[in-house]
Amino acid sequence: MTSETRRGRETGTLSKVADSPTIPRPSDGPRSPDSRASAFGPLALGQERQAGLHLENTGTAPFTVLSVGEPSDPEFTVILAQGSVISQGETIAVPLSFKPFSMGQKSATVTLQTDSPLAPTIVLGLTGTGLDVKLVVTPQPVDFGNVVVHSVATVPVTLLNDSAVDLTLSPGPIEGPDPFLFSTDLSNPFVLAAHATQTIDVTFAPLVAAALDQASFTLTSNAGASVTVGLRGVALASGLCISPPVLYWETLPPGAKTSQMLTVFDCGNQTIDVISASVTDQGKPPAFSAPLGTGTLVPGQELQVMVSFEPPAAGHYTGQLDIVSTDVIGDIAVTLQGNGSP
Repeated sequence: MTSETRRGRETGTLSKVADSPTIPRPSDGPRSPDSRASAFGPLALGQERQAGLHLENTGTAPFTVLSVGEPSDPEFTVILAQGSVISQGETIAVPLSFKPFSMGQKSATVTLQTDSPLAPTIVLGLTGTGLDVKLVVTPQPVDFGNVVVHSVATVPVTLLNDSAVDLTLSPGPIEGPDPFLFSTDLSNPFVLAAHATQTIDVTFAPLVAAALDQASFTLTSNAGASVTVGLRGVALASGLCISPPVLYWETLPPGAKTSQMLTVFDCGNQTIDVISASVTDQGKPPAFSAPLGTGTLVPGQELQVMVSFEPPAAGHYTGQLDIVSTDVIGDIAVTLQGNGSP
């Protein structure tokens, strides 16, 4: 006895349904043909859904499945062993599948021939609907950019159901290399109406500096289709980027003066108040100077500080520019160096 997969000449996508055809007892009287229906429901094109039904012998004698016909629609599959013997009181499972190739309602029949005089023919009816499911996520992936450690960045994400039917979406867990750094405001399944949009909030809260943090989560629809949303961000130890990190002057004759520009850039995700940017250690005697630099920087904005070097005599000079701000890292010190010629 061999197990046969009965499918049309092509393959398709399925939708789950279950039913329990029953072979009648002799006291029920003859019923031929015996017909049972299985409805799979809606399913996205290209997806396959498996289900099953049961054949139960409620009679007083065993019977044999003599033949299993092919489904009249190749998008359905029935797996049943020709020659299967079902004893009295026994139930066997019959695996079914549906895989639609095109949109619309689908139906098929499968005919079973048995040696039971009460049910020599059993007709299985299979139905399902093929859907063109389009779920669009914007932005995709969700890129948080630079985020300062111990802060939280939130990005609104738009979900568009560009399908002709309502979809029930079930959010999966956040997975990947850094799942605990990301979160969403989704917890339970929700309905997204046809051609409707919904905005969800996704957050990134890094704990330590990292070149790249990544994760993802998947939204699965009741029609079988799913979309995976990528998440990524860069964790910065400080929200202030200083360029250049060291200011150095070549040798100058005593009394000569030159200046260099220092750029303080808000490279993070939060507004930062620069309380002061000034030379606090000018050396002995003083050789470096800078105007008091203050300002409020929003992400992407910069503040420029002009730092001057004027050696009073020959020798090597070292100073320090202190930048005091509300950044999480606290004060930042920039080294100043220059030489006075003999």
